[in-house]
Amino acid sequence: MTSSIALGRALVSRYAIGQKPNSGALILGLTLSLASLIAAFSVIGLLRVLLPEPILGPSAAASIGDLPTFALYASGVLIGPFVELWAQVIPIELFRRFGASSRACIIFSALTFGCAHYLNGGLLHGASTFASGLVFAYGYVLCRPFGWLPSCLAAYSAHASHNLILISVMVL
Repeated sequence: MTSSIALGRALVSRYAIGQKPNSGALILGLTLSLASLIAAFSVIGLLRVLLPEPILGPSAAASIGDLPTFALYASGVLIGPFVELWAQVIPIELFRRFGASSRACIIFSALTFGCAHYLNGGLLHGASTFASGLVFAYGYVLCRPFGWLPSCLAAYSAHASHNLILISVMVL
């Protein structure tokens, strides 16, 4: 993963983020949302094949399915990713202060993210958000050399657009 981080930083600094950090981070986040969806759905598919339904836990969407459409979008796309951003940023920044590698920061952040979602929705929800959390944390770590704001923008836009796509599919 360290080589992929180095490659990602080289590409990012050469193109969008080195010139315009905030807009480059937003574009990166939108791109990473597709990777996070692929990662999450891969884990969901794998666990559905390997484990019996009772072990997977309840549907995470069941707890929010009764919300009006506007509230669903507001909470899932605007508010939720903003609040959850701090749950990802704090572990990364703490690990960075203690000299941890980028890989350790990404994994610990994704573990925190996945465990919090596990408590809300069970094993399937926790494992799929761990996978997408790896992608969100990767975006944060990738943009961190360009400042705190671009790194937060990358992680937030990846998470918000990830949720936007999921909610749109769920509502349709």
